[in-house]
Amino acid sequence: MKKYILLLMTVSFMFAGSLWTEDSVNPYGPSVARKVGDVVFINIDEYHMATQQADTQLRRNTGINGDADLSWSQAANYLDLDKTQAHRGGLGFSAENNFSGSGSTGRTSKLQGALTATIYKVHEDKFYIRGTKTIIINNEEEEISIDGLVRKADIQANNSVNSSKVSNVVLKLKGYGNVSRDQEKGFLAQFVDWIF
Repeated sequence: MKKYILLLMTVSFMFAGSLWTEDSVNPYGPSVARKVGDVVFINIDEYHMATQQADTQLRRNTGINGDADLSWSQAANYLDLDKTQAHRGGLGFSAENNFSGSGSTGRTSKLQGALTATIYKVHEDKFYIRGTKTIIINNEEEEISIDGLVRKADIQANNSVNSSKVSNVVLKLKGYGNVSRDQEKGFLAQFVDWIF
């Protein structure tokens, strides 16, 4: 009887699965996001600068000159002048066109902060994340949001990832309140801009 029990236990251990699977979480390791609904900490540190400059100078000169020598007999037929003087006629045209133009544009933007994002879709080792953070101070509302794709390998042991490692990132910062309203053009200024 003991032989049968021992044989049965041996066979059951042979077909038993492992205690650890791919989706198992190491109870002794750090807690890192890996499935839909998990939260990831995003460190935002973005700095962008763009400048563009153009200078144009155009110049064109055109000139046409002509001289006509008239003898007295030819001129006397047209003009009744003193017959002792020789007359000389001239014809000329000149034009000049100058254009000079210059333009430059520059833009610098910097955004630093932190927010949490939630994994809403998992595809292989890629996590689609989305998160929003709203701060209200003295009736001024500021909203920061992020949407993008994070690789599993880019999530650090402390469950954070830098915004520079988020692929296809859409990072928005919006402000609402008195200050943002005061920075907008008034109705009359918008109407004049629309006309011209």
